Amino acid sequence: MQYGIRNLLCFPNEILEMITQHLEYAYEINSLSRTCRRLYSVPNCCLFAHYAKECSPPGLERIVRNDNTGALYKLLVNGLDFDQYFRMTGRSTPIILAVDKDLSRTAQLLVVYSEVFLQNDRCKYGSSLGSPDHKAHRDDLERTLYRAANKGSLGVVKVLVSSAAVENWQKAIALAYAVDRGHLAVARCLIEEGKVNVNQKICLTGFFASFLAQSASRGALEMVKLLVEAGAALDCPSFQRMVESPLCIAAARNHGAIVQYLIEMGLRFPRVKFFDILDLAEFSDMPNYTIWNLVKGGGDLQAIMTGPQYQGCGGYARSCFYRVIAACNNQPLYQECWDMRGASHDWQHLRSSFGIAVLHGNLALARYIVDEMVNSHRILWGREWSNFISYTISYESVPAFDLLLNRGPPGDLPEAMKGWLNDVLAEARGYPEHMAALLRHGYLDETKDIWILKDMLAGAFEVGNLAFVWRLIEHGELGLLDALNGPDLEHHDQAVLHIAAQYSPRKTFQEFLSTGNLTLDPSHPTHCAALVSAAVGTNVYVVSYFLDAGFEFNALYEASASKEDHVPEALMIQVATAHASTDDYLDKRTCEDAAATMMFFLDRGAQIDTQSSRGRTALSLALENGNPELAKALLNRGADPLIALESHDNLSALEQLVLIFIRHEYDVSHLDMLQASLETMAARNYQSDDFFRLMPSIEGTLSRPIVISQIEDAPNVKGPIALPYNEDKDYVRWSHFFLIRELRKQYWRAKHPVSSE
Repeated sequence: MQYGIRNLLCFPNEILEMITQHLEYAYEINSLSRTCRRLYSVPNCCLFAHYAKECSPPGLERIVRNDNTGALYKLLVNGLDFDQYFRMTGRSTPIILAVDKDLSRTAQLLVVYSEVFLQNDRCKYGSSLGSPDHKAHRDDLERTLYRAANKGSLGVVKVLVSSAAVENWQKAIALAYAVDRGHLAVARCLIEEGKVNVNQKICLTGFFASFLAQSASRGALEMVKLLVEAGAALDCPSFQRMVESPLCIAAARNHGAIVQYLIEMGLRFPRVKFFDILDLAEFSDMPNYTIWNLVKGGGDLQAIMTGPQYQGCGGYARSCFYRVIAACNNQPLYQECWDMRGASHDWQHLRSSFGIAVLHGNLALARYIVDEMVNSHRILWGREWSNFISYTISYESVPAFDLLLNRGPPGDLPEAMKGWLNDVLAEARGYPEHMAALLRHGYLDETKDIWILKDMLAGAFEVGNLAFVWRLIEHGELGLLDALNGPDLEHHDQAVLHIAAQYSPRKTFQEFLSTGNLTLDPSHPTHCAALVSAAVGTNVYVVSYFLDAGFEFNALYEASASKEDHVPEALMIQVATAHASTDDYLDKRTCEDAAATMMFFLDRGAQIDTQSSRGRTALSLALENGNPELAKALLNRGADPLIALESHDNLSALEQLVLIFIRHEYDVSHLDMLQASLETMAARNYQSDDFFRLMPSIEGTLSRPIVISQIEDAPNVKGPIALPYNEDKDYVRWSHFFLIRELRKQYWRAKHPVSSE
């Protein structure tokens, strides 16, 4: 049978539109575009009309992040539906994504869309169940304005300031964020174009009531000048309170240039009043707040203490005076105040005064307080001594710690506090200078515990205190390359060199090797194990030093040179294995450090798909150990998720993702990785039946996920931010229903392909 039409060019537009409806991927359209422009333009227009109705949230966010205003405009004019995006994210539009890169053109389109929506009274409560309403659009514009002001995104701020949908009070709060962050251009825009009154009071947690006070606290001289030039009042009645006065705030924060400028503008320090002391007491435990700059001379305080208000005040007010004077680092004035004590409860204020004196480094006052407490018959010095020790640890004051050690633990130390030394040693790694003081005073003469010595060495290496390192080595009679063996051999197989490699800055490590007369040798087992310690500790600077010494990235290294059962592994595997979680949770900082270390390895030639002795890859290990940040970074760099897919002994990364999907269906980040892995699988011509044969238990879960089947059954909520994930699993499944549905459609397309005939 012969046909008169030999190519697609001869089809009418109606037929081409029908063809377009069956095109689902961008590469299919691109392949057609090579035929001719006419054939491309028809499907292109139909494509936007089609996807405007069912544009996926990830695709919409990609358009916004890429600042593709052309595509966004075409979608909007073709009736883009944000309902699905709202149900998945809880946001009416993705306008907030335009802030980080200051995408003003994209923001303009979305603001215009929201303005049109807000003018439509029929959509006041949402056009349908689960769709954004007027409040959702207003809330998103407000949040975007605050984020843009906080980030300094001038273009987005200008777009929002010019919108009638943004209220004046919202612009004022945005100005508070801009002032706090020091974004001068944004602040000028809000003042000049947004017409924000610079004398308007703001009620925002963590902010001062006036813009001028906020800028003075942050030390932004140019911002202070901008506000004053814009009409900020310098004679505001609230400025008579020292804690609200911009001049006093700048002085307490040691911003000398601002103090000088405000004085030139006519602002003066107010006289210290009784209630100012009560206010200032709240700032007495802030190390960067110098109260003494506000009450210099002490004459005003002495006058207040002899006045009727102080003489008749209660215990709280008297404690405020003790705290403020202790923060002023004025021992004579504190002694004068203490000599005026009359109430028995004044004794209880000495403890807090000691803590404040230690915080501000006033050792003379701290010694005076200790003497008073030792000589007092009203105070159990044994109990207070232990509390004072904790102050010196919390405030990292070695001189005060030395002071208490010189006094020695009192003989009447309560039984519950006799273990103070063990409590201090438990913090050994974080406070190496305190450990050095203990060693200097002889408190560690009998201590040979490997755990404690290892922690002390780690802390000393971390801060670069090599003098203390060598004293510890001498004290513990430690060999630089000998395993630090203890009762639990499994955890005590490191040498001093390993600890140095894991915790030292590069310069400290070099000096340690030089002083110890050590030269790194790639053939020495202990040196190789030290490299593993540096890698596992994510100490990339020391790792690079090993590489400069001739060590290889892709070689196999044992984690310990003192054990026979340690199997050599590549560094990639060592890092992925070390950072494991037993409760499906890893600290965010740990995850980020491990990912950064892996990227460092890859940038220097490490093989991303290297396998362990058991056939596992770093990607599959990261997923197994609960480190999605590392897994995502590896997947983005091209790690193969299908290695070991057909193995009966090990799970591939794809199979690990499926297991995670089954356990945590609400985890969008894992679903994104699963979707990318499935695309890799499809690109290699795997059949879905083959995959189901390898893991038959997953077919029911992935092809028919447990979700709310009817829209009417969905909880009457806006989006996933309204409820914590743990409280309502059905609700969580509903919030990600469309993402799961798309995953299910991909499976069914692969399992039941449409015939091409």
